[in-house]
Amino acid sequence: MKKGYSNLIRPFSLFADLLMINAIFLCFAEIRVLGWSFFIYMNLFWIILSSYSGFYKIYRFTVFFRLITLLAVQFSLFFLAYFAYFGIFAKAVGINKLLGVFALIFGATAVFKFFSFYLLKMVRRSGKDFRNVVVLGLDQTTERLIKLFDERKDLGYRYFGFFSDKGSSEEKYLGTIKESREYIMLNHMDEIYCSLAALDKEQIKLFTKFAVKHSKNIKLIPESGEFYGKHFTVEYYENTLILNVKKLPFDDPKNILIKRIFDVVFSVLA
Repeated sequence: MKKGYSNLIRPFSLFADLLMINAIFLCFAEIRVLGWSFFIYMNLFWIILSSYSGFYKIYRFTVFFRLITLLAVQFSLFFLAYFAYFGIFAKAVGINKLLGVFALIFGATAVFKFFSFYLLKMVRRSGKDFRNVVVLGLDQTTERLIKLFDERKDLGYRYFGFFSDKGSSEEKYLGTIKESREYIMLNHMDEIYCSLAALDKEQIKLFTKFAVKHSKNIKLIPESGEFYGKHFTVEYYENTLILNVKKLPFDDPKNILIKRIFDVVFSVLA
């Protein structure tokens, strides 16, 4: 289960949650009689709120407490949307029944989220759903990252080695920085981790263009306390700070889908 399947994890999680939520609603006659308007309202709000809260943005390095935060934010917002429907449309359903249904949805969703989180860790520990990675430049920070790749098999990173212009006698030394691009293409690397201490600005620009052109993820590893700008998003792999180069708006699959929907709508209306 390599990268092609990994892209299906979030859509599947969303579909599974919506399936559970609607199944729970259908189990209660008082809710069932509300009709399609209620179901459309709740499904739309769940999707909108999850997009806003980042409920499905679970990464390989996401920690357990992050899941708790996501659940708290998502269900706080969903609680308001859920009860707002009955306040706005004045549907006569008992408050105890509504609270019971909400608690059941929360419990089922939380159990499924924790289960899928640890199931994916087990799958990755078994050697499936992996990402091929190389490191450009060797320093204390990249050494710490390499150690993380080697020790945390549940993260699903296959570390192939590092490139450095300083040379090295280490087993995982693959060559100079200049030689890395050919290796990356021949060995189908998915992610490139670049040390900002080892590469100059021109090299960073070159590898960023190379990564975009060949659909590779590029991550930048700053020195401790180094300034980073608005063109990056920050990630933490345990205690190691990683800068993720921001994608252009239409590099995001979600935005591509939205654009295509608008294109279809406007072509029909034209």
